[in-house]
Amino acid sequence: MRASLHHIIVVCLLTGAVFVPSPAQQPAILSDPQIQQAIEEIVRQQKGPGDVAEITDYLQQLQRHPVNLNTASRDDLARLLFLNDFQIASLLEYRKETGPLLSLSELQLVYGFDREVIRRIRPFITLTPGQPADEGKRLSPLRQEALARVRFYTEKEQGYLPPDLPGDEEIFNGYRGSRPGLLLRYALDAGNRLHAGVVADKDPGEPFFRDVNRQGFDFYSWYLQWSPRRGWLRQVNIGHYHLRFGQGLLLWNGFSISRPSALLDPDRHAPEVRYASSSVENNYLQGVSLVLGKGNFSVTPFFSWARRDARLLPAGTDDTSHLVIVSFPSSGLHRTPTEIARKGAAAETTAGLRLAWSRDNLSVGLNGLYTSWDHVRLPEEKPENALLFRGREVLAGSLDYRFMLRRLSLFGEAALNNHGKGAFLQGIRWYLSPLVTTSLLVRSYAAGYYAPYAHAFARGGRVNNERGITAGLQVRPLSNLTLAGYMDYFRFPWLRYGIAAPSGGTEAGASVSWVPAGELRVDLQYRYETLAHNASPPEGNLPEVVLQSRSHLRLQVSYPLTGTLTATNRLDLTRAAAAEEGLPQHGFFVCQDLSYHPSHIPLSLILRLGLFDTQYLTRIYTYENDLLYAFSTPALTGKGMRWYITGRLPLTRHLQAGVRIAQTLYYDRETIGTGLSSVPAPHRTEVKAQIRMKF
Repeated sequence: MRASLHHIIVVCLLTGAVFVPSPAQQPAILSDPQIQQAIEEIVRQQKGPGDVAEITDYLQQLQRHPVNLNTASRDDLARLLFLNDFQIASLLEYRKETGPLLSLSELQLVYGFDREVIRRIRPFITLTPGQPADEGKRLSPLRQEALARVRFYTEKEQGYLPPDLPGDEEIFNGYRGSRPGLLLRYALDAGNRLHAGVVADKDPGEPFFRDVNRQGFDFYSWYLQWSPRRGWLRQVNIGHYHLRFGQGLLLWNGFSISRPSALLDPDRHAPEVRYASSSVENNYLQGVSLVLGKGNFSVTPFFSWARRDARLLPAGTDDTSHLVIVSFPSSGLHRTPTEIARKGAAAETTAGLRLAWSRDNLSVGLNGLYTSWDHVRLPEEKPENALLFRGREVLAGSLDYRFMLRRLSLFGEAALNNHGKGAFLQGIRWYLSPLVTTSLLVRSYAAGYYAPYAHAFARGGRVNNERGITAGLQVRPLSNLTLAGYMDYFRFPWLRYGIAAPSGGTEAGASVSWVPAGELRVDLQYRYETLAHNASPPEGNLPEVVLQSRSHLRLQVSYPLTGTLTATNRLDLTRAAAAEEGLPQHGFFVCQDLSYHPSHIPLSLILRLGLFDTQYLTRIYTYENDLLYAFSTPALTGKGMRWYITGRLPLTRHLQAGVRIAQTLYYDRETIGTGLSSVPAPHRTEVKAQIRMKF
């Protein structure tokens, strides 16, 4: 059976194809190889999907209400995440000199715009003539959407309570809930002025209408955002919301279209204040925020109170009555008694203020943030934690700016907390010509710096204990050819988890994107990095810190086969080696996907067959097409096959059904996982079914 499957894959790969994700399932921009690689990088660093799913919601909303390039202000154009400050300024200047654009092809005459930029923003823009500049101030027709999704694994994990267990459930340390995961989502909007919604979520293994979740779902979220855009009141948010200020040294919730490799613009772009619509159970604020403004000046006060998952332990061996916060788990899973005990264990209060001023090509922001908990935060006594924040409250502030000087774009932020620890980031992007762009970014984060919601450009994943400098270069020698490269040098002045001494490393990468004609596209990407890690020490000795190198090569070719069938070929090769630790490890992943959209029926099918052979150090994260508002980016480790099929079928004008089946089949093991998550089989199969209603 295994040999037959292997032969099937080889034959399919030789015949030629993989997929371009369907716009009917996800926004078309998510088929961009650089965007997919950015998502893979986010998942790799966060060890989970984080708020990646919010990207889909934002792009869907932007696609429903596109930006009118002929009437849009600077703030309106900033909603297009794929435009940088220089391109926005260049478009405004062109419009001022020549008047409204007459066609999309005219965008190629705007300095800083090329085919690739136009391709990325095309689904989110319009050139409709005669629309007034204040079109966004009128209340659009109400649009509503309801979505229900169920997901489960066909193989039963060891953590589920056997139905015939004769003992008391209270002593069972496994999963306290049922196997299916459930999601309900309701949203309504009226253009860009009004957004409201409710999200209810239960992960597999969590109780449902029983035990600690007698109210039903494990997680509830709701939001209301109103943007009157008249007078001094610009926006109101109630419920769950996200704030993204400056470069993220002080406060950045949710998603951002940026990544540490700097293949994309290192300057961060995202709406400063936006409702939180995803089912991610952390990294959001809960309360009220306002945006007040007049002319070029704005004030954003905000307040939040929420219970956070926390790991609590006694303050000392002799004092068990006082608990301290050791860490904040971020998985959002509440299946076992241990996980359930950490649910909402700490109360968090957050308040702050942003003062912002902008005019023409200059914007400045002054930010303040206060956060407190009902328990003292006290990390575990480990050498790498010696300089981490300790206390019940933190007060921090930052100053950020952006400035355009002709072809030079400057941006940066400096932050300081009440413990005297600071963080600094400064970037520059220089448009030497329409064909050549360079960038440079310098960062310095003190080992003791801490802001609860800081999320900035960082190789180590956290905004502390890091110094680095990154340089990037992008060249477009032809209108259909883009070359890009970068190098990042970084140091960690203090110890880190798994590294017993101050360390550092380098990362370098290059990419080639070629779009010769139509939908044919070729992308080649290479990344090489060196990192320090602890080598296995002789018995009784301290671990020795050695350098470990990793490299990753990816080739992806996308092209249409027929008018209804689209294809892409993809190959990943990885290598990892550590000094004095034997032979290097190698890995590969090759896959074939097909996207089928028949013209005679409203059906959409997306399929993938993939083969992988990797080890832990050479594991490969791979983006997969999923149902709407869902993401899948599995880490492939071991030897086996990965396949999935995603289908969508409109049942009526307002009702749409979707199904996804995905399986990982291993050739090198008979069981998968360990402990409660172990499965007594060499395969793991996930099934998702979704109903979406629009009215």
